[in-house]
Amino acid sequence: MIETWRTVPSLPHLEASDQGRIRDKERGKILSGTLHGGMLTLWINHKEMKTTRRVKSMVYEAFHGEQPGIYRIAVKNGKELDVRLANLVVVPKRTGTNKTGLASIRERKNSRYEVEQKVWAGVFGGTV
Repeated sequence: MIETWRTVPSLPHLEASDQGRIRDKERGKILSGTLHGGMLTLWINHKEMKTTRRVKSMVYEAFHGEQPGIYRIAVKNGKELDVRLANLVVVPKRTGTNKTGLASIRERKNSRYEVEQKVWAGVFGGTV
């Protein structure tokens, strides 16, 4: 299978491949990312620019353009190190949920408290 390379629009000195690899166009060198927060991240220090970017975001941007602000890039199979283009999908950003998509602990405690209040109200005839 032939690996396809495209320029990352926001970082024109870098190219991303459909196999999830990033290379420096000027040096022709494949760059290696590091794990940061469980995701493959690339620390970029180019000329006067210093930044970090997630590899999956650069791969998506190179092939589909910039992601809309209300969406995020996710991996289909749940393996954050598998950032091949075929494994990337755009999903809405989570609101009020943690990484697993579950409600926050505070929200769960509040809903459990409301259920307990209803149960006790039924036991004591509507007054708690």
